[in-house]
Amino acid sequence: MGGLGTMDLGMQYRIHDVKIYQPLHEPEGIRSCVLYLSNTSSSTGLPCYAFPYDTRVSNGGIYSATCDGIGRYFSISNATYLNLCEVEIYVCSPGLFGETCCEFCHCAEEACDRVSGLCPGDCRPGWQGNRCDTGSCPAGKFGDSCSYSCHCGQSCNQTTGVCGGGCDEGWVGGHGIACQKG
Repeated sequence: MGGLGTMDLGMQYRIHDVKIYQPLHEPEGIRSCVLYLSNTSSSTGLPCYAFPYDTRVSNGGIYSATCDGIGRYFSISNATYLNLCEVEIYVCSPGLFGETCCEFCHCAEEACDRVSGLCPGDCRPGWQGNRCDTGSCPAGKFGDSCSYSCHCGQSCNQTTGVCGGGCDEGWVGGHGIACQKG
């Protein structure tokens, strides 16, 4: 008499982390749970994480797992029973990709592939490459046609002109504002 819980995420997502809230009075409920991803509702799918049998109560009944994969249906099973308070599933947001979903792509029309970062079409102005993650303006320039100067001691954001390390002498800005004549 086991327990199985399945969630339809509505579409395929690149999942990277899962957080499970387990009742404190039933710490053994998380032990031996297996997490699965699938693209069909008719199968449990492929396992992406298994909690060890000797899993101990942690962080007030909050358990984190890395369930790296792509799927529409997320399932949790346990051989004995399943009693959970909440499950949070973290996915790559559109425009992010990579192992931990922290690399940016700047595709013009559609979001990049959440695993490879490849763009299905053109890049936004100021970006180039298969992943649209390389600035196309030379150092010290920004804007749609790279016609504006950054006025900082290093390169700036290719789109906004914001400098990470401050402005050149005689120029003011920073904290999200491009350098302007002071």
